[in-house]
Amino acid sequence: MEILSSGLVIVGAYDDKIRRTLFGMVKELDPKELAKAAGELNRFLFELFVDELVLDKGDVVRVRIPFDIEEGRVVWDYLNVEVEAFKRVEEEKVREAVNRLLSKYRPKERAVEYEFKPKVKTLAGETVYEILL
Repeated sequence: MEILSSGLVIVGAYDDKIRRTLFGMVKELDPKELAKAAGELNRFLFELFVDELVLDKGDVVRVRIPFDIEEGRVVWDYLNVEVEAFKRVEEEKVREAVNRLLSKYRPKERAVEYEFKPKVKTLAGETVYEILL
């Protein structure tokens, strides 16, 4: 049993990635049969992504599905399909969150306080001071 793994791909391009990956993995079958198998899997994934998970085109997915080749056909093991889905966060929401955190992490300005403490007198009569912050 082999495993087709799409890698990370945006939802808007998963179908092409599945087809290209399958064609790259399986060389011994008729290309028409591979196209049919890729189409079958892509129909399943379309329903999963669009209807069930309600993913947008910019969201990212990773698909791993085992398959066998039986009698010149690709047989998908749908019971063991693994799908990881990552939702895209809008830029505006990210910017707002960053700005909220920046206000928390910006260093607070404060006045520097000095204390001059006489240390020693020189032979010339000058005073050497120690400056404490």
